[in-house]
Amino acid sequence: MVTAEFAVVMQAVVIVMAMMMFAISVGVAHVRAQEAARVAARSAARGDDADAITAAARRNAPGADVVIERDGERVRVDVGLSVGIPGLGLHLGSISINAHSIAPQEDP
Repeated sequence: MVTAEFAVVMQAVVIVMAMMMFAISVGVAHVRAQEAARVAARSAARGDDADAITAAARRNAPGADVVIERDGERVRVDVGLSVGIPGLGLHLGSISINAHSIAPQEDP
């Protein structure tokens, strides 16, 4: 009797733990994306070229998609990451994490 109840409880514990680990990985990815956007915006504000800006962002968030927008006075950098949903070896999709940062353009 106790063995069957223990088996059910263990499955629930494993599922809750997996959900917690996924939530933590989404939080970490968001922090990485925000830091990558900040570093890239600072690099863009200094006048670095697009390759250097993208490299700066990807040092903090490997595999990130980086979009750079300049409007004369300000620079905006958008960084996107994808976090896979765990599924015991199955690909169940992913969640998109986006962050942006704006920096004033520095004088040369």
